[in-house]
Amino acid sequence: MTENTNQWDEETSETFIDYGRYMVPERERQMAIMVALLPERTPLSVLELCCGEGLLADEILRARSEAIVHGYDGSARMLAAAATRTAWAGPRFIPQEFDLGSPDWRQPDFRPDA
Repeated sequence: MTENTNQWDEETSETFIDYGRYMVPERERQMAIMVALLPERTPLSVLELCCGEGLLADEILRARSEAIVHGYDGSARMLAAAATRTAWAGPRFIPQEFDLGSPDWRQPDFRPDA
């Protein structure tokens, strides 16, 4: 049996930042649909797993002025890109490095609405 050595690393993050628009067909449409499906709550607390470079977080924050997005990702490079992209929103974007395989993130210290 062959061992699967596929791992996401910072080089993969750079590649995805550069070419993600080609790797995810109609991602703008997908994000618009997700934003439209957010619950009508004020304030709105969103937990985005694997937030990447912050594209969806940025769309949410622009569409919903009361929203706070907690962006979780395993890549420091992706979180830095997300923080840069959403810097205009100030403290409404909260980046957090996490390990998807760990159960720790499943009980955040806030109550997510979405």
